[in-house]
Amino acid sequence: MAEHRVFLDNIPEPGHIARVEGPEAHHALRSKRLSENDHLVLINGQGTIANARIQTITRSKGHSAMDCIVQAVQNITPLLPSLHIHAAPPKGSRLESMIDALSQIGAHSYHPLRTKRTVVVPRDGKLHRLEHVAFESAKQCARAWQLQIQPSCNLTESLDHKCVVVADAEGEPYQATVADEIHLVIGPEGGLTPSEIDHARQAGAMVCSFGQHVMRIETAAAVAAAIVLERELANTKGQAGSQL
Repeated sequence: MAEHRVFLDNIPEPGHIARVEGPEAHHALRSKRLSENDHLVLINGQGTIANARIQTITRSKGHSAMDCIVQAVQNITPLLPSLHIHAAPPKGSRLESMIDALSQIGAHSYHPLRTKRTVVVPRDGKLHRLEHVAFESAKQCARAWQLQIQPSCNLTESLDHKCVVVADAEGEPYQATVADEIHLVIGPEGGLTPSEIDHARQAGAMVCSFGQHVMRIETAAAVAAAIVLERELANTKGQAGSQL
């Protein structure tokens, strides 16, 4: 069975004690039924993962804590290319499902995109909820680096990057770019307008198609993100193999 993962902001060096308190300790002890000498994994969402063992457990009314001895620490570099998703937010719970999927796929960040046809603009409370979704997803899929939730931006701001890919049914199939940072733009339901597509092309963006059918926003974002990362990784492996 996979070891339980616990989020902890400050992970100490091997041999030192890490104290886990609050909801993380409560969930580990009550829901997962962990006990002393059980092993778990500590993550901080900023590239550090540690193996630890529960040394002591303290419980009092309304409070639980675990003192864990850190056994080994890994500092993991971010995935390259870093993929930044600029997507119009879908309605309701579909936005949270999209964030969870993008986190599992390996996207670096999400930027709510405002376009002419955008109908949802997340407020601060919703963005905070999305951060929690990304946090829980990072634990579930063992991400060393948590997906970052960024403020809303308009199309011009999204296009103001070196390597931008715009998803559109009229585009060409995606080809690897070998860029270290890629910004992927997904329009709202109904797509970007013709003038917005022209604006993207004039700004130097690549316009690419990621499937034969019309997709919901959350599906298009996940599919396009997976294709981009898979082809970039395959290209990197191919280049490494040719140098042997």
